[in-house]
Amino acid sequence: MFALNLLKRGPRIYQANYMNKRSKIVKAKFKDGGEWPTFNDYPAPCGPWKKNYDRHQTIYNSVLISGIIASIGAAILMGMTANFNFIMPEYPYKEEKDENDAPEQEGEE
Repeated sequence: MFALNLLKRGPRIYQANYMNKRSKIVKAKFKDGGEWPTFNDYPAPCGPWKKNYDRHQTIYNSVLISGIIASIGAAILMGMTANFNFIMPEYPYKEEKDENDAPEQEGEE
């Protein structure tokens, strides 16, 4: 029902006072003084764009470089500290292994 009422009213742009619901709806005031918004009401950039562009590019490039350095550092740290054991490691205590495999002699305690 609400949608049908909106369709009957047509495309009107109003500025509502949300603090006081009983107040009458006031039409929005546009820059060119008209009732409907036009392209003249859009904000237009002014001033030198190159200065602002260069400032933003230095920030973006510093974030990019710091991210690359952090990724490389994390990869190096992981490679140095992580023990993945891609291949079977050799038994580190060869002498101990030989002693355990040898048959025990009787009489020694």
